[in-house]
Amino acid sequence: MSAEENEKEQEQKQLADLQEKVAQLEDLIRNYDDKYGDDAPDPIDEPYPIEYMSSTDAPDMDWVAERILARRRRKGTTYYKVKWKGGPDVVSWEREEDLECISLMRDFDESTRSSHTIAREVTLDQFRRTKGSSNSKRTKPRKELKATQEDKPEYDASTFVAPAYIPPPTTRPRGGRGGGARGGGGRGTGRGGRGPPVDSYSPPPTTTYTTTTSTPVDWSSAAGLHTVPDTLDNEKLLKLLEQLEATITENEKHVFSLQHNVNSPPKNDCIPIVQVFNHMIQKFAKTKYFQDYYGYCEGSDAFLADLTPGGDVPEYFANVGGQTIYHRKMLSMAGLRNLILYGTEIFNELKAQLFLGDPCAYPSMKGMSKMKYFTGNTVDLDTPVLRPSDRITLETINTINKHKGDKTYSSADEFGESQQAQEIARAAAAPLIEAFVSDFKLSKQQVKDRRLDIESCGTIPIAGNNRDRGRWPVWQYINVGVNSFHVNVPNMPDVIGALLKAPFHCAWAYLVSLKSEEATRSFYEDGVADSCFNGKWKAIEEYIERFNKCGSINNVLEEIQAANQSVFTIQFFDDDDAENTKEIAMMVSLLKGAVGRDASGKTRLISPEDVIQWVRDPSIAI
Repeated sequence: MSAEENEKEQEQKQLADLQEKVAQLEDLIRNYDDKYGDDAPDPIDEPYPIEYMSSTDAPDMDWVAERILARRRRKGTTYYKVKWKGGPDVVSWEREEDLECISLMRDFDESTRSSHTIAREVTLDQFRRTKGSSNSKRTKPRKELKATQEDKPEYDASTFVAPAYIPPPTTRPRGGRGGGARGGGGRGTGRGGRGPPVDSYSPPPTTTYTTTTSTPVDWSSAAGLHTVPDTLDNEKLLKLLEQLEATITENEKHVFSLQHNVNSPPKNDCIPIVQVFNHMIQKFAKTKYFQDYYGYCEGSDAFLADLTPGGDVPEYFANVGGQTIYHRKMLSMAGLRNLILYGTEIFNELKAQLFLGDPCAYPSMKGMSKMKYFTGNTVDLDTPVLRPSDRITLETINTINKHKGDKTYSSADEFGESQQAQEIARAAAAPLIEAFVSDFKLSKQQVKDRRLDIESCGTIPIAGNNRDRGRWPVWQYINVGVNSFHVNVPNMPDVIGALLKAPFHCAWAYLVSLKSEEATRSFYEDGVADSCFNGKWKAIEEYIERFNKCGSINNVLEEIQAANQSVFTIQFFDDDDAENTKEIAMMVSLLKGAVGRDASGKTRLISPEDVIQWVRDPSIAI
């Protein structure tokens, strides 16, 4: 190859790398969802320094890879199945370029490669990520949606006929709630110098935006509310939940109408679901396995089993020291139970203020204050649009700027203080505000009253504490290890899911988990999240998706390939053609009469056509 051809090839590689970085940045701006799916509450909610209790509870701490379990290749991208330290179920599939555990990947490749030597290439991105850091750390893995060999329930899921009520997982729209780097640190006062001072704060308008009112349901004399049934009639309860799901679906039609409130489920239908939660909570509270596994402490946790439906739930924060995981999971379930009773009331009260995140907008025992009282936590009513403290964001910005000859930044703080960061945050916030205004059909005066007039907001102000939320169309939050920009509108699917769907879907998930002890343990581990309500909602939906997928044709094919890693080596995939002919032929030969459940719910033999479809696009349910 001539010097000119070599130079041209290098330029093409650099261009491809730049295009990839640009795509990453565009995705960050449009999607605003953290790369690793974090749904932890924003640090603005944290009242004092964070002490991570365990790896499964610390969304943005460094996760340590324990070992590599499997490898697969799709459309030119290599994925590794990683077992993370922190528990038996902390397993996920990760792209090679997202991992920093180079030595573990190399050892796994060595153990599965063919007899002749294969030169392993380390990309520039891998080198950049591993330079100066431990080679076995990375940020939080994406939540595993597949049932693995380690966590597969004892019962044969391929023969289990799921009930009719199967809440489908909700896909986040672009611009949804994001995760991002979230360091420890105490309650910050923010950096001064931007935005109006705290003492110039003007309270929100006292008028409401909706034209209807709702009458609260009186639960004080409801018979059976405190009953803990010895056994549960699963078939009857699942049919009831199917009927309630229809009510929820009907309510979604009125979410954006200021002339209609969402309707509460019938009172008599709610009581049996509350009893499901009573059973769920008492089973968790009285089982020694859960006490030992989640760190039960007699002095601080004994009273939790006596929390009553409709009573107040003590305030708690995810990942805060001084509370055991057992403590927070109990409070999480108690809060979800109360949403069966008060979820629609809270939703309508938030809607009356157009889901404004300013705590001062709500009188005592209305909206946010009512949710805090009955659940111990709140749903997020703002959306992060840019996280300068996110490593990938900073790397991407610097790569683009370097190529254009513009300024690069040495730290997240330097980037966060830049005009470029403000411009990106504004550009990301504007379409979210426009969509919110369009959905609710707001007038110009309502836009101003709701603090959504982004044109009137000069330099983006800095929020000093939780009381500053919702004061401006866009604001910046800075704390130790955290630097993020927020827009003053919520991700509505999250609010709908957290308040109207999560409690009923959680009850469904618990009922179907009672098929086996292993499945029940998996429910409490993965389906009950001790995080903010956005996190609870997502955890429930992911658990349901995982449950529904167990025993499916896709799941069976994944397990067959994972069990034959000695065959599916790097050399095997490198030698394959663009149509994956070798992989398809090998998978067909390994079927040996395997059966799985197809998308229609029918259990049947897996065919070569199924293999072809799975190899070419594993994301499509067969």
